[in-house]
Amino acid sequence: MDYQEYLKSEGWKAKRNMILNMWGNRCALCNEGGELHLHHRTYERKGNEDPYDLIPLCKTHHKMFHEQLSSSPKTERTNTKIEDIIQKMEKFTKLQREKSQDV
Repeated sequence: MDYQEYLKSEGWKAKRNMILNMWGNRCALCNEGGELHLHHRTYERKGNEDPYDLIPLCKTHHKMFHEQLSSSPKTERTNTKIEDIIQKMEKFTKLQREKSQDV
């Protein structure tokens, strides 16, 4: 099964709901509700993910995180711990704020 098919499966929907409930239906970074994405820390266990392989992020933080990852060497992208994600996102958000103040 390819990834897009997997995301439409009943198994994924159940897992997604479980993870979102674990996190209180909030973004792991800003605590906002609303439209949430589940970010995969790794695809090694696709279809059999560990709950900590998935992190709920709002649309904005999910996009920002992927932009941050795309600028990191591939070795830094695998098996990222949530603490590392939060640290990187805080650093990235701080840089974004500094850039906007310079304008």
